[in-house]
Amino acid sequence: FAWQETWGSSEKWDEIITVARLHPVTSLLHQSPCTYHGYAKPRGHPGDPVLLDYFLGHFSLSKQIEDASALGRKLYTLGQAESSSAKTVSWRFRYFARQWNMLANSSSNARIMSVASGHMREAQFAKFCPNEVVALDADETSLKLIQETYPHFPIVPIQANPYSLLDSNYDVGKFDLIYSFGFFDYLNDDMLGEMTSRLLDRLNPGGRLIITNFMPSSPERGFMEIFMDWYLIYRTIPEVKAILKKHVPDASVLAFQDEEGCVAIFELTL
Repeated sequence: FAWQETWGSSEKWDEIITVARLHPVTSLLHQSPCTYHGYAKPRGHPGDPVLLDYFLGHFSLSKQIEDASALGRKLYTLGQAESSSAKTVSWRFRYFARQWNMLANSSSNARIMSVASGHMREAQFAKFCPNEVVALDADETSLKLIQETYPHFPIVPIQANPYSLLDSNYDVGKFDLIYSFGFFDYLNDDMLGEMTSRLLDRLNPGGRLIITNFMPSSPERGFMEIFMDWYLIYRTIPEVKAILKKHVPDASVLAFQDEEGCVAIFELTL
């Protein structure tokens, strides 16, 4: 997409988006239930948990996929097979499931908190579960789905805006692992640093905080903005490290990227 050459000019990029959305190809692409869901935002915000379920190819969406047009089904299937973002979303769920497994095997009373937990699909890939997993999310529908889907796991739902965690008086206890994926893609630099600092304060000694951020190298960035009206704050690993150094200078940071080169992962300890 042309965004790679015109990204320096937001005015030019806005013009490209306007023209592209008026083109007949947009209505064709919106026959994919995944693409249209992203654009329509039925839950009122971009990148909702249902959209991530589409990326994951979750069985709960089988009817929506079957009800799509023949073209829509083909587009969705092609996206599942070829999209780097879809592969990245699946990779992230499996990565955090491994964190569950490792912590459960190393401690009998470990506590985990997922910030902006969504549907918590990492649970379906986890073989073991720590003593307690707090799912903190503002969306009541998502929390109910977690309870119904994973009743065999000790998951404690907390309906709260993730920004509540900025308040040091908001008490949810201490944790051995806190993680969030997707949420930090929407935070400006100062808020990213402040949220990171407050979450580190909620760790037990030896605990870890893991956050993620989509990188500018994500190849579907243009498609997401044009056809899904989905905007993230993309950052490189050095850019996030600079923010963390400013706001949490005492933290040790291990940074790496996923297999598709779309998302940067940051593991922080104090």
